[in-house]
Amino acid sequence: MKPTIFTLIALIAAPVLAQQGPPPTPLTQPINAIPVATPADQLRASRGSLLRAGMLSNAQPQVGSVSFFAVTPPEPRVLKKHDLVTIIVREESNYSSEGTTDLSKEASVNARLTEYFKFNPGDFRIEAAIPTVAPGVDLTATREMKGDAAIDRKDVLTFRVTASVLDVKPNGTVVLTASKKIKVDDEVQRIVIAGICRAEDVSADNTILSTQLSELEMEKTHTGAVRDNSRRGWLTKLLDGLNSF
Repeated sequence: MKPTIFTLIALIAAPVLAQQGPPPTPLTQPINAIPVATPADQLRASRGSLLRAGMLSNAQPQVGSVSFFAVTPPEPRVLKKHDLVTIIVREESNYSSEGTTDLSKEASVNARLTEYFKFNPGDFRIEAAIPTVAPGVDLTATREMKGDAAIDRKDVLTFRVTASVLDVKPNGTVVLTASKKIKVDDEVQRIVIAGICRAEDVSADNTILSTQLSELEMEKTHTGAVRDNSRRGWLTKLLDGLNSF
């Protein structure tokens, strides 16, 4: 029996079909349901898509693994006790106040003594007495005061100081404290700062602004010849305290 043409086509196509393997997985099938073993299988199953290949793994893909332009976020800062943080102080304050006082007071006293009593120690009697000329008091007082006061003050404070971590609270906030003393000849400046901040507010260059500190307490004192010549004397303070005018 001679082979027909259909038999010859079947014999030729069988080896070719055997080498092609199973048909490719259709895209309608969920990607997570495709059994994948190696990265090469992932790329083949995702048809060359890096994003889909990353989604085939059990772990959630990171943006940096599928994008050439992704920027890795910095690790959160961890501050411990006695670590050092630089505080940049930039404080400005403006204060203006005006006051006017206009006070006027008048008082008048007019009194006369027309009758009084006296005690007789001889017989222990109290007798009424009427003076010939009635003593009296006639007093009139007038007081006026006018005062004007104005205050216009502007303070600017800019400097840097390195603070030490005094404590780390359970919620992650950090307590900072710093002190600085500068002495030039007889002039002495002393600065004390304390406050609370968040660890994530500390920048990459290990600095933080004073405006980011909570419960900020700052004290700056200056002693020396300049301070002695610019402050009020004790007599002036005493007179201002008495406020006699």
